[in-house]
Amino acid sequence: MLKILEIKTKLKHYDCWSTLCEAYLCTGKIHYAIKINNSEILEIATLKFRDIELLRNFINISTKKNIIDILYFKRNFNNNVEIMYTLNYDETARRVLEIFHPILEEVIPMDGFEFWTLFLIIRRKSELSSIVTTLVDSLEAKNIKVLDLYYNLYELNSIIDRVVMPLLSDRENEILYKAYTKGFFETPRNITITELANEIGISKTAFLKILRNSIKKLIKSYFSKVAT
Repeated sequence: MLKILEIKTKLKHYDCWSTLCEAYLCTGKIHYAIKINNSEILEIATLKFRDIELLRNFINISTKKNIIDILYFKRNFNNNVEIMYTLNYDETARRVLEIFHPILEEVIPMDGFEFWTLFLIIRRKSELSSIVTTLVDSLEAKNIKVLDLYYNLYELNSIIDRVVMPLLSDRENEILYKAYTKGFFETPRNITITELANEIGISKTAFLKILRNSIKKLIKSYFSKVAT
């Protein structure tokens, strides 16, 4: 019988930008992670700085560990900042954790640590020990210290609505990423649907349909979790 394994762990990732949150007094939440290729990943996050001057200092430092480039950031309110950036995929905890094929990942950087929640599908309770041992060994081999870890095991039917994420196709990922980075969601827009469609090489109607489908999946997932 299939079961859902929930793993919660506190990590100290010495080669990751998350360690900078200790010096720059910020906490955050990673909303989306989109793999661009085998070496880069795009993350969209919200960071909250205790002092907005620390945000300016953070943005201006020349090296931000595994961050390759900050593509966009915008201050909203109460020192909350929307930020989008690319990372060296090989230097992320996510790269290590993918060997477990998680169906959902949640990560919160806070005070120099990363707090991860993973949901995995397993068949037998006897797999638990091996999974936990492999997880710890794999992370620490990448200079990622596991400071705390605990887990819960659930019957599949009791938690499936919580863990099933919308599955964006490669095409949906490509088009949503293109629209976001090109400024389609800005006010005023920096690019039109026609221009985006031409860059991808498809019709305006096809581009708009795929974009709407990808956004609909993400919105549906968001509100399903708010409701729970």
